[in-house]
Amino acid sequence: MYIQEVTKALNITKKAIHVYEEKGLIHPQKDSKGYRVYSQEEQQMLLKIKQLRTLNFSIQEVKAILIDKDYHYFDFKKEEYQKQIYELDTSIQFIDDVKDCIIHDKDMINLSQDLERIMALKKVTPVKNLSIDFDKVIMCLFCGGFFFALKAENNIIFEGIATVLFILILVLYYSSTVRLWIFKFIEKMKKIS
Repeated sequence: MYIQEVTKALNITKKAIHVYEEKGLIHPQKDSKGYRVYSQEEQQMLLKIKQLRTLNFSIQEVKAILIDKDYHYFDFKKEEYQKQIYELDTSIQFIDDVKDCIIHDKDMINLSQDLERIMALKKVTPVKNLSIDFDKVIMCLFCGGFFFALKAENNIIFEGIATVLFILILVLYYSSTVRLWIFKFIEKMKKIS
């Protein structure tokens, strides 16, 4: 395939293809007239590059992955995304609390200190060790609550357990303070062990 066909088929610009060639990622052959011809192998390499660039890998990282077979860059990128998710989750947890304090003209000292502590935990502890997927925790609690609710026919203990689990779901979902307390508890447990 010639470059015009490749750009249409793979939805990659000519400029990008030339950059990838300059960086040594692809090596198209030339026909008798001097035009570049992109083999199936070259096209597959371009698709791999395109996917990696879509995931925000730099050209140097792409080269390291595809040419040098240095796959640890995947772990680095995953950690980078986990850090971004952590920061977004933290912001989401606190946005309603900040809004409430501002609207009702409440004292922001405690909330500000809590947010600073959460951010400090992130700096001290690697994100992958600190990360708690509260959505999964809530889903597990929901399944447990549902199970106990089904078994609760005339059994006050199962009704109580189901009620407690459903209350925990609501508290975890709506309270950044409880999430902060859980982070603090985990941090203390790590120090003890």
